[in-house]
Amino acid sequence: MRHVFLLSIALFLCHGFIAGQKPNIWLTSDFTGIKTGEPVWNHKTENKSQFNTESDPDDYCGVANYLMLANRFNTVRIVVGSDWAPAERSTNAAEEFRNRFLPAYEHDVAYWNGENGIGGYPTVDEIAASLRLASTQGERFDPNASYKNIKKLPATVRELVEELKSEQYSAGNPLYVLVWGPATEVAIAIKHLQANEQKSALQNLFIVSHWTTSYISHNNPSRCRTDSIDRVKYGVANCNEDCRACKFVHEEAAKADANFRFVDVGSIGQTGIVDGSVPYFAPKGFQSPKVQMFKESEMGKMFISSNFIYNRPDGSDMAPVYAILGQYGLTLDDFNTNGQLTESQEQHGMKVFKKQAPYMLDELLAISNIVANNKTALKPQELNYPLMFKAQGNPLVRHIRTADPDCHVWNDGRLWMYTSQDHDSTPEQREKAGHGYSRMDGYHVFSTSDMETWIDHGEILHSRNVPWGTDDGGWMWAPGAAYKNGTYYLYFPHMDKNMQWKTGVATSKYPQGPFVAESTYMEGTSGIDPMCLVDDDGQAYLYFGHALVAKLSDDMLSLAEEPREIDYGGDNFREGPYMHKYQGKYYYSWTDWKDPDFQGYYAIGDNPYGPFEYKGAVNPNPPGAQDHHSMIEFKGKWYYFYHVGNFTNKWGEQGRGYRRNVRVDYLYYNPDGTLKMVEQTKEGVERVE
Repeated sequence: MRHVFLLSIALFLCHGFIAGQKPNIWLTSDFTGIKTGEPVWNHKTENKSQFNTESDPDDYCGVANYLMLANRFNTVRIVVGSDWAPAERSTNAAEEFRNRFLPAYEHDVAYWNGENGIGGYPTVDEIAASLRLASTQGERFDPNASYKNIKKLPATVRELVEELKSEQYSAGNPLYVLVWGPATEVAIAIKHLQANEQKSALQNLFIVSHWTTSYISHNNPSRCRTDSIDRVKYGVANCNEDCRACKFVHEEAAKADANFRFVDVGSIGQTGIVDGSVPYFAPKGFQSPKVQMFKESEMGKMFISSNFIYNRPDGSDMAPVYAILGQYGLTLDDFNTNGQLTESQEQHGMKVFKKQAPYMLDELLAISNIVANNKTALKPQELNYPLMFKAQGNPLVRHIRTADPDCHVWNDGRLWMYTSQDHDSTPEQREKAGHGYSRMDGYHVFSTSDMETWIDHGEILHSRNVPWGTDDGGWMWAPGAAYKNGTYYLYFPHMDKNMQWKTGVATSKYPQGPFVAESTYMEGTSGIDPMCLVDDDGQAYLYFGHALVAKLSDDMLSLAEEPREIDYGGDNFREGPYMHKYQGKYYYSWTDWKDPDFQGYYAIGDNPYGPFEYKGAVNPNPPGAQDHHSMIEFKGKWYYFYHVGNFTNKWGEQGRGYRRNVRVDYLYYNPDGTLKMVEQTKEGVERVE
């Protein structure tokens, strides 16, 4: 059972922070200085890079990671040097932080908070003001001491106690104390508050620790040397440094009248995030182009260079932070809040974070790339990807020309948008093709958690990587994505070597790709604009060509039947089939690019084959381009994604029918289930929590 407070029902329903409010963070870390009298680097080779610190340099990597995400938190304190080792064995941890991290952060935050950044980061002075050197460095918790007199508490513990008494905190807006090392300081604080019966301050406390128990990995042999300590349970990475403190906090949290909350996420930072990071840099490890890209920002350089061994960076202590944020497939509600981790919770957390690790790294690299992408006025082909941007109304995507949005909400809770990419063609190419779309040569994918901050993960498939495709290149038109049985599928139209339209399929283990195309196209397909619906029963259907549909085989790689023509009740289907469900009904929609007034149309039916009852238009004629849309629900709101051809970008290039940009506006339903006409706006849509 999860921890039960002796509070009102309303109080213990609050496991997380209030929606829209940044979580309050008090970070305690065994971030230590460089070993006294020794070289700065333990490893500095072509394949490794690691600071020679007294404690594990994973905290250097973790701190860099944290600061790169600092716009998501209210950082109250960063307490470094919380380590069992005597201070004289290393350089001053706070000075190392000031000398290495503050200059790097000051440099990069100017870009992150700049005109083309994402904003919301604290200033370097605010980060500097939050920094403290732990007053307990080299000390251990004494379970026999009362710690009742606040004047006798170590200075950083006294600050923590006073902070917990603040009225700004509550059960719904707690102070999260991150334990990235020994639990010495928080153990002393708890014992003091208990001795003085300060229950309200305890109720404001929410501890989240990494690797203070584990069923999966113990890392090093136990240093817990007394009979009263369970060496198996507490002889793990961050308990080894103060076993008694670790035992005390866990045991007190398990009591019915504990009043404070404690989530122990086990070893999932190491066994999940770190182990899951290896494929991101494969096969070259530290010589990977992504490593080189990280080095183009100062904070990226700190993150990637401070502890990169075994072909991946080790920022394992960030696991509690990612659980607090709750945007990576795992939340604090996936754990007990009485400090009692179960094996099934740790196993689940490991699997989730292992799968999420490449996304976490893509996100960090996108933040790092804000610096490189804004040092000079780069053209689209010169930009570093992944690329993070903040929506500025419509069009949504401005740095490149994108079209044909295919949107999905996968089981990670994010909204994903797969698009084609427009490129200029020459007059000769346009004359030969009869249009300007022959140079479309690949696909990008975008993701968001809030409809405001987006990541362009870059190109996920290019025509050069389609073995059965035309030698002419290009001809990669509107894609459609799907997910089933742990694999992501990208269906795409492409000209074969005989210049005939066929549907190809590419696969990936990650929604952000990269995708690998199958060796040949799908037999029985023709035409353009494939779109896939995986129905509630798991059966997948492919919509493509001129109003055709067919079941897909179980492996999602071939048609399971002959294509059927769809009876949609009208005669104006041109291209761009799309299918979604609402309240048990099937909504089949398409584009009529010949209509001068309206282009998005739809019909409603009771099954994926139809017949469908024609309902008429849903979207007016988009300026400068044909409608090609997605209709998707995300966090309780419905959205209509489409593209336009009238946007003049920052390089002064005017939009055209073959220079398109994706837009998004709200979609609304009438009480009878019909769709209201989309209102195309310059403002676009608002941020959602």
